[in-house]
Formats: sequence, C-alpha cells, structure tokens
Amino acid sequence: MVMTKKPYSTDEKDPELIKNWFDDQQQALNVFRDEVIATAKKSATLLPIKFQQLEPAELINYFNESEREIEHLFSFDVIAATEAILRLDFQDRVTGKRRSEITRQLRTLQKQKGDYISLEEDILQTWKDFNPREKKRFSDLIGLLKYRHWLAHGRCWVPNLGREYNFKLTYFITKEVTDFIKSH
Repeated sequence: MVMTKKPYSTDEKDPELIKNWFDDQQQALNVFRDEVIATAKKSATLLPIKFQQLEPAELINYFNESEREIEHLFSFDVIAATEAILRLDFQDRVTGKRRSEITRQLRTLQKQKGDYISLEEDILQTWKDFNPREKKRFSDLIGLLKYRHWLAHGRCWVPNLGREYNFKLTYFITKEVTDFIKSH
C-alpha cells in the first residue's frame, strides 16, 4: 500500500512567534491599563466613553478579564500550532524515508486507521506508549487538549481540567513535547 501525502497548507504558525506576539499584547495591555487608570484619577470625562461610568474596581476588573482573555486566545493559538506540528510530523514519518521504531509504529497505525487518525488517542498515545519515561510529558499535553476543546466549543460547560492553564504553562507543555518529538 502506497501512502500519499495529504495536501497541507503552508499557513501553520510558529509557536515561538505566537509567544512573541503574546508578550507584545501583554505589554500593550499593561500600557493601556496604566494610561486609563492614570486618566481616571485625573478626570473620568477624559476617558473613552466605555470607561467613563466605571468605578475604579470595575476598571481593574475589566483589565483583569482582558488579560485572562489574552491568555485564552494565545493559549488556543499555540495549542493549534502544536497540533499542526504533530500532524505534519506524523505525515512526514508515515510517508517519508525515516527509519526508526517510532516511525514503524506510526506507519502501522496509519495502515490500521487510514485517514481516521486521532491526535490524542492515536498519535500521542503511540508516542506515550513508545516512551514510558516521557508519559507525564504526553499526559500533560493530552490534558492541555481538553482545555483547547473547552475553548474551541465556546466554553459552554464547566471545565474539569484538573489544573488552571495560562499561556506560560501552555507554551511550556507544548514546547516540551514538540522539542522531544523533533529530537527523535
């Protein structure tokens, strides 16, 4: 059976660039928050209309919520970029000329499942089973994917994630896994 490459775009994002954009947006939000709070202390009428009726505590809450939204958005983005890296790595391994035990296992998986490959249940589970010492690393990413699902589906249920995620933790988990896979 000859494996053919699926047509993939070249629009995938680099997690390092996402991290840089996140840092930029946090800095911009901090500057804006400081400006608004300083202006509010002088005169509420100098503020943008949406802030004029807010009490100081409400202003702080607004910016705290904005910061949390930036965390969610950029976390979602870096998780999606990581999924692209993992799927492209999988595709490269099953169609390429690499020779390794993990590549053989992934090719067997491809033959069994065809185009119905699950990132969590198939690709990551194969890596996890292949590298028992790295179980925690892959389990952390699988847990992170539950956070991604919650974000992707509009946060319409109470999440049972087992931990609170922020961008720094999300980036750390995704980088650990992608660095590990790239080195094998």
